[in-house]
Amino acid sequence: MLRETPKYYPSTIHHPESTILWDLGIDLVLGSRTDRKSTYFARSFLPVELMKIVDHATLLVSTPADTAGQETEIRELPYVIRTDTLEWRGRGYDPESAFPWLPLVISIVVLVWFFLDMRQARDRIRAAWPDRLLFGVLGVIGIVLLYMWIGTSHYVTADNWNLVWALPLHLVPAVAWNLVGKSVLRKYFAATAALALALILAQFILPQTLHPAFLPIVATIAWRSLLLARKGGNSEL
Repeated sequence: MLRETPKYYPSTIHHPESTILWDLGIDLVLGSRTDRKSTYFARSFLPVELMKIVDHATLLVSTPADTAGQETEIRELPYVIRTDTLEWRGRGYDPESAFPWLPLVISIVVLVWFFLDMRQARDRIRAAWPDRLLFGVLGVIGIVLLYMWIGTSHYVTADNWNLVWALPLHLVPAVAWNLVGKSVLRKYFAATAALALALILAQFILPQTLHPAFLPIVATIAWRSLLLARKGGNSEL
């Protein structure tokens, strides 16, 4: 007998021997179809999950009555009586208890960028290459995510809401920064800022939950897009 304790699919795929960057990549590629609760049976194909399932399983054993009128006793016994450790490799990365250092590092990088940008604004010197690099990387990521959605037969990579902030179209202004008109850039970055802000505000109602490390990135997209929409991409190379 198993008492069902559902877990979300992304958390079951995170292996204790993996790294946080690997798990971040998994959350980036997986779509909203996996952001739902799984059952014991659904995740029993994973060796670690199967071990946990068997370890928590119990058996209902009935003891026949010795005398007439005595009720049958039903006891619940563990399915696994004893376990042996054949090889101990130490405790690996546990996504459920690990310190969220990656969101912290990304937030620190964003804050450093913010203060440097304020200093450049005071000196009236603004470089466009950080924004071009940011939106260029986002565009490449978006192309990969879009390919994983419509270019492959993987069911779990479809309906990926990460494409809202990692738009493949970001690659166009990143590459042709000086070739696109300022009015077009203003409208594009205004729409990008609106999408990023809406994504942050709608976290609790969306069918897919963003990884915590993605939130400071989305906030950065909103911040830079608002500035670029006001300036029309007017920065120095």
